[in-house]
Amino acid sequence: MDRRLTAIALVVGVALAGGASAPARDGLARLRAFGRPVQGGGGPRILAFGPVTAVDDRSVTIRSWFEMGFENAKEEDESGTGRFGRRVRRNPIKPIILSWPGWEVDCDSIRYTPEGMVVTVVTQQEVLVRNADRPARRFPATPELFRGAPHVALPNPGRRQCHLLHELRVGDEVQLFLAGPAGREECAGVTIWRRPGGRVPHSTVAPESFREAIDGFNAYQAHEENGTPIPEPFRRDLQRLRRPPFPGDEAPAVPPPKRP
Repeated sequence: MDRRLTAIALVVGVALAGGASAPARDGLARLRAFGRPVQGGGGPRILAFGPVTAVDDRSVTIRSWFEMGFENAKEEDESGTGRFGRRVRRNPIKPIILSWPGWEVDCDSIRYTPEGMVVTVVTQQEVLVRNADRPARRFPATPELFRGAPHVALPNPGRRQCHLLHELRVGDEVQLFLAGPAGREECAGVTIWRRPGGRVPHSTVAPESFREAIDGFNAYQAHEENGTPIPEPFRRDLQRLRRPPFPGDEAPAVPPPKRP
């Protein structure tokens, strides 16, 4: 769950670097010029990411980020937090795909900054879209989110809720789990993964289910804001080194028959 949320939480939007200052969303439009339309405009969204701009007891509004094809993106520095850094192609023959409803673009690499994200498209042009260029969208909440009840759209065991709407603050960076038809998606679940200048609160619905993930979020934020070293349990490079090796392909040896 932690790895997925952290990975998932790396998706972001960008505006063309250099030149005169661009009007709002100009970077988004210029990046789109390097892309191509998606057949049928794409299906319903299942996830949305970004900072909260407004919240009430019935909905949450965020500046939404792009979706990205993680299967061909890897961190250049695997010891970092994955928030501010660079992602490059895992397979150099295939692109990293950055997508938005209705269109997508092939990328060579993506570099994150506190102000936004710099995208190098496959033709090697660099595009930067500032965080403020990302469009805001309001998502109504499902009845299950009001009650803190399980929802089929939530991916964790038991489909438990992590955070509830009344726990959100403007400025929180969140991941939303969505349900419903394209263009009318509702928010079925919320996970806060950054609270700038503060700490991500633990879940009040299922604290033990999310404790490790939220402790990791707070460790990464302390590293980003204050340079605090990341504790070993949350160092992803060390986690990779500790993974058990894959079993060998050869068949296990047949034990010799017992002597009578």
